[in-house]
Amino acid sequence: MNIEGYIDHTLLKFNATDDAFYQLANEAILFGFASVCVPPSAVRNLRRQFPELRICSVVGFPCGYQTTKTKIAEVTELSEEGVNELDFVINLQQFHSGNYEFVENELYSLIGKCRENHILSKIIVESGSLSEIQLSTVCAIINKCLPDYIKTSTGMLLNGYAVTPEEISRIRLLTESEIKIKASGGIRTRLQALELIQAGADRIGTSSSINIIQTMEN
Repeated sequence: MNIEGYIDHTLLKFNATDDAFYQLANEAILFGFASVCVPPSAVRNLRRQFPELRICSVVGFPCGYQTTKTKIAEVTELSEEGVNELDFVINLQQFHSGNYEFVENELYSLIGKCRENHILSKIIVESGSLSEIQLSTVCAIINKCLPDYIKTSTGMLLNGYAVTPEEISRIRLLTESEIKIKASGGIRTRLQALELIQAGADRIGTSSSINIIQTMEN
């Protein structure tokens, strides 16, 4: 299996340097990863240095409680800077308050903006924090808005969280078949990645990409 093609090679540390992002890009090109996933502030430099690189960035990160207007401005700016894919965090505060119409309307706006600019949209729902009922509710919202992907986690909000194959299987059952799944959160080994792909994940978001590749080679 070409597992490299499933991986979003990720670096979202607050203290990562320009050189670290350049290394990330070179590794993505060398190994054939699906994309690099980097903070918004790193996109412009990477696009200038690596014109052919597939770049993913994040919007509303990591809690999703920025205003809709702010998120739309982020999409507009990142589009101008040459991003190819965007991972959005739903407004978790509004969702947990039961304001589902707000969440749905915001997603319609953001996904529509992505479509206008030919940007792949991935919606982060922080599934590890949700009850079964909440997961069903958020997947119903996702089904209405039809992003390109639903994504499990930012990997930053839940201590010790690691996405499971059972979680991916559940999401696959709850979402429309045309919506792909990005598994993210605590993925550090080849075995984890393979099990998640077998359960239905179409992308793997991880900062342990090289370890996964090296494990494959061994």
